[in-house]
Amino acid sequence: MLPGGCEEEEEEAIFIYGPRSEMLQSHFDSSPDGTSQISNLMRWLGRIALSVVILVGGLDAAASESHTLDSWYRVDVGETQAGWMFSRESRQGDRLTTTSSLHLRFKRGTNEQSLSLDSRFVETLDGRPLSAWSRQDLGLEPVESTWTFEPGGIMVNTTHGGESRQERVPWPAGDWLTPGQLQARLIRFLSDGSETFSLASLDPQLGLEIINTEWRLEAKNVVLDIHGQERTVTRFRQRQNFTPQLETRVHVDSAGLIVRSVTLVMGLEMMLTLSTREQALASQAAPELLVRSFLYPDRPILKPRQLQRASYEIFVDSGAPPSLPSIGHQRVTITPEGARVVVELGSSPRLEGEHQPDPRSFLAASTYLDHHDAGIRRLLDEASLAPEADTSARAEALRRLVARTLSEKNLDSVLATASEAAESRSGDCTEHSVLLAALLRAEGIPSRVVTGIVYVEEFVGEKHLFGYHMWAQALIEQRWIDLDATLTMPFDAAHVAFSSSALNDGASTIRDLAEMATLIGRAKIRVLETEY
Repeated sequence: MLPGGCEEEEEEAIFIYGPRSEMLQSHFDSSPDGTSQISNLMRWLGRIALSVVILVGGLDAAASESHTLDSWYRVDVGETQAGWMFSRESRQGDRLTTTSSLHLRFKRGTNEQSLSLDSRFVETLDGRPLSAWSRQDLGLEPVESTWTFEPGGIMVNTTHGGESRQERVPWPAGDWLTPGQLQARLIRFLSDGSETFSLASLDPQLGLEIINTEWRLEAKNVVLDIHGQERTVTRFRQRQNFTPQLETRVHVDSAGLIVRSVTLVMGLEMMLTLSTREQALASQAAPELLVRSFLYPDRPILKPRQLQRASYEIFVDSGAPPSLPSIGHQRVTITPEGARVVVELGSSPRLEGEHQPDPRSFLAASTYLDHHDAGIRRLLDEASLAPEADTSARAEALRRLVARTLSEKNLDSVLATASEAAESRSGDCTEHSVLLAALLRAEGIPSRVVTGIVYVEEFVGEKHLFGYHMWAQALIEQRWIDLDATLTMPFDAAHVAFSSSALNDGASTIRDLAEMATLIGRAKIRVLETEY
């Protein structure tokens, strides 16, 4: 299925929005009345690509009332062109609009897929946010979200499949810059020769959580060959607060224009390079990512679907041991060598005290767990759940319902919503998981999704491997119970969880999946013990 705060200075006409800023309210007071693991990985990589090129080079605020700056980028994954990105900053009167569009193509086995992420941010020339918009084209129909910045909060309208959901949410807690002010601040840091600094912003693709990006100087006066032309740039290393495990190497010119960025993921470099429109749109073969993501254990597992207890060691060749969660049937001990993982069916502990989760977070409807949809409700009626049945029995009945309903197992969708999966009756582990989680919530059972790996004896021509996977968990009697709707049985010990997510709207979903994404292509696994 399957990627910061600055102090205000009086002489600078840059507004920072947050609880310490009174400038924002004074403005408003004078104004009339916001898949498989590989699929989610590519969505996450796309988010990183968009965040890098929020900085597109500054427009002169004293320029004419109408002005536009366009930038095209070629996107390569490994040594293969995987897509393109376009960024535009335009001024019309006293309005500044920053627009980004990213399109990626990739293969899972022989199946080629694509995704597109688009966003727009509108502000005044002095940095007052007015509105933002985003579109994610990952499933059968795109998901669009619009933010309208108002004095008492942000009106958020989300549209999918012809249906809209509207809510007013508070301003994010913290200081942040609009894209235009972010660009101006970057140019100032570059002209001052600053070696370390941070910039905080919002990203319409991520939701209303502040993204803090730390910049650290690596080299000055670096000469790059960009499609046959030499460009002199400064090279920085970037870290973002929601994916601190990853670094992006950014090459930027004196005007604040990103010339090249490189992020290492899955053992591959994802590179954005400043290009012409023709170079960016040039058609090439899409990179294959599925097989590259597989983990091959030190020895095969016999009868994996009958495995009741197993222990594993997960490690990486370099860097700190992976921080895997103790979750559901899984217990983890971190050692200097790696993460020691024990998965035992029936061992999920009861959560009490401060560890007891708030069920409301795991019952809410969201873009991908849209359990209020009429199709989800009709499917729930098909389950014919006995009202006197206990929660465990009802959860298992829903798991079997999803396994039957998604009769066509395929890799056609990047990341479909639960309602889309219910309508198409097809999909991979992602669709099975989101549909089961949505049905559980519709039945009043708190749920979430889990990302990790599962052992299979053969897949797309490869044998004896762990592939990246997603399944659901139900909160039953204060215990998280693992449920895999792709199997004939509820679960087995040939699963290892890397992360979990309520899959609610907002940046937290990407952050929840970040640990998993950073392990793809780096993690290795040893099978220590197996019991049947």
